[in-house]
Amino acid sequence: MSPRVLLAALVCAGLCSAAALPSSGVQAQVYAQSQPQMRPTLSRLVRLAATPAGPGCIGNVYCLLLQDLPAAQLDDPSASGLWVKGNYRAQLEVWWSRDGRGLMLLDWDYRANVLGCGDWPCGTSDLYVHRYVSGQVRDEKFWRIGVPYRGQPWTEVKPGLPAAVRADASVRVQAFRQASGVQGELWLDVQLPEQGTELRVFVEADGARVPIYRLRWDAVRGVFVPARL
Repeated sequence: MSPRVLLAALVCAGLCSAAALPSSGVQAQVYAQSQPQMRPTLSRLVRLAATPAGPGCIGNVYCLLLQDLPAAQLDDPSASGLWVKGNYRAQLEVWWSRDGRGLMLLDWDYRANVLGCGDWPCGTSDLYVHRYVSGQVRDEKFWRIGVPYRGQPWTEVKPGLPAAVRADASVRVQAFRQASGVQGELWLDVQLPEQGTELRVFVEADGARVPIYRLRWDAVRGVFVPARL
């Protein structure tokens, strides 16, 4: 090979390899997109969910939790928070999807019994769901995350369950009916986990209850998936 041909080959090799590599800006962008978003702390999530709030925190239970934040037991690594006060108990659990979104479930139990205080927050026990997305906490719908709302009729949820889960849960419901003697409509309740990530769905009537199926977290889709007990 002549010196000129050899020199041209070396120059082309250097230029072609340089052109094949992305610029530093492109490399930085690709790296940033591949990294998970920084997860906010539980206290930060409460602050985001508590705003805005009306006078007396009416209509926003997170506003009350924010006021009592110093007394809360917050476990950021486990994404779990607990408030135990004289007039209420609240448990907050957060599930994170792979794209950085957070699903917040809050089990709120107001213990006070004040006459004439209205519908909220006196004497209520409820389950709240919100979604953290891109620095904001937004309202979410139970039907969109695969979780029944508290007090939802069993007959509404039953048709939408996978066949295997529906069959197993129906057997448990029938056994519950025989043991309790209840023949009318049954209502569902969701129990947040004391440890782990799974939810359990109960059927209840007249003060009695029994679990009938569970819910597994799907971190890819950011929803819960029904499964047999």
